[in-house]
Amino acid sequence: MPNGITTSRHRDLTLTRLPQGTLVVACDSCGSIGQKPADALQVPAYYCGRFTARVALMEVLAFGARPVTVANAVSCEMEPTGREIIRGVQEELAAAGVDQVALTGSTEENFPSQMTALGITVVGYRPGEGSWLPSREGDLVYAVGRPKVGGEIDLDRDKEIVSYEEIFRLRQLAGVREVIPVGSKGIRYEAENAAWYNGLVFTPLDPPPLELEKSAGPATCLIALVDSGCRADLEALPKATLVGAFRR
Repeated sequence: MPNGITTSRHRDLTLTRLPQGTLVVACDSCGSIGQKPADALQVPAYYCGRFTARVALMEVLAFGARPVTVANAVSCEMEPTGREIIRGVQEELAAAGVDQVALTGSTEENFPSQMTALGITVVGYRPGEGSWLPSREGDLVYAVGRPKVGGEIDLDRDKEIVSYEEIFRLRQLAGVREVIPVGSKGIRYEAENAAWYNGLVFTPLDPPPLELEKSAGPATCLIALVDSGCRADLEALPKATLVGAFRR
């Protein structure tokens, strides 16, 4: 590795520290969702592109990085499946306000496919030595958005799932230590994992106000780890729900 360049992992992210900043890499995959004969969930391929791009974009943006390159590995033919997947990726980039990004990828043209599948990789850049803030005992854990999966989701009209604008707003609040998108393992897993990273224990509210084990599919919600003094700022967000706190 050249001088001044180091690589590490943070949760689902790969971080490459450069002399002037950090490359932040996130990826996600999608399989058996589409309109091919072997797909388990029958939906237009366009949504495969949107959902999969959303997960990787959320990861990079939640870390405070700006996406610079998006690669789509479409394991299907370009026409018509690949074309629709790429259209979905492009529209998700627009929804995230990412308008200056290199979009690259490939499709499978050698063999016919019976199942829709793709992978998305997003590379972001964050200047300086930016990082997350360590959590402390007494910090609060908020869920922003609701966990949803599969046919429960409507990216265009669903007002319950977290938006990109809410990620940007959370990143600007001084008392927010870290913003973590929630995936298939649910809110509890992400909160317990974050607590473990910080040598703490996640104590959920009893009874929990949300389904803590439910899959959040394509990052339909996130958790925000916040200083207890930031409580009023979080509760001013319509989709924020207090789910627990960190203890020793």
